[in-house]
Amino acid sequence: MRRRASKEREVEEARTAAEERKRAAAEAAKERTAAAKQQADDVAAQRIALAEAAKREEQATIRAAEQKATAAAESKLDDAQAKRSDAANKRAQADQVEQLAKLEKQKRQSERANEPDHKS
Repeated sequence: MRRRASKEREVEEARTAAEERKRAAAEAAKERTAAAKQQADDVAAQRIALAEAAKREEQATIRAAEQKATAAAESKLDDAQAKRSDAANKRAQADQVEQLAKLEKQKRQSERANEPDHKS
């Protein structure tokens, strides 16, 4: 009877040890799965962060190019306005000189018409 009880105890201990190994293996597999999932999540988060950073950098580059183009266009517009203003001033001066020349011509013609005729 002792032998049989001893045998049963050995079988029970072996069964318990096997169940413990099975539980430990399942726990280890669960931990490995969780670690792999965490690593995959970390890699995905890192990729997302890199993509977002690249997108922000691209948008900043685009904004800088737009600002540069806008500044160049505004500069050209300012130059064009200054040239128009200069041209308008020159036209006004030319008109004024032309008007003075007409007045001077009329004055000389009037003076000649009023001069006594020396040919008689």
